[in-house]
Amino acid sequence: MTNRHLTDRVDGTMIVQCPSDPDHVVFEIEVACSEKKPSEMFTLEKCPDCGSDLSTIESVTPTEVL
Repeated sequence: MTNRHLTDRVDGTMIVQCPSDPDHVVFEIEVACSEKKPSEMFTLEKCPDCGSDLSTIESVTPTEVL
């Protein structure tokens, strides 16, 4: 018997941006065959320049490593 969850992975992209001023914070996180979603790896919640809550868009596709 195998542990199926050990082979579960995700491919994903997350875009992060400051809604107040796009010049403050803008970046993209991309993962392939990762154990975690991009949002689980990213901990910054507020813009370091102005303190606004950051806007995020995340797209995740489940995949499996055999």
